[in-house]
Amino acid sequence: MSTVPIWFIIHIYATFGLYIACLFTGLMMHVFSFLILYLGRSYVSYRWKVSMK
Repeated sequence: MSTVPIWFIIHIYATFGLYIACLFTGLMMHVFSFLILYLGRSYVSYRWKVSMK
């Protein structure tokens, strides 16, 4: 691991820490509930208002 930059090692350990924190706290419940709500929502289409002159 001596050739890997230190910022990348910090990034990997921070990601592992976040995963561990999500598993042992209630955060994972919120992540999955948001995912289910996101997949079930209706499609939103935006239309530009065109003026008729």
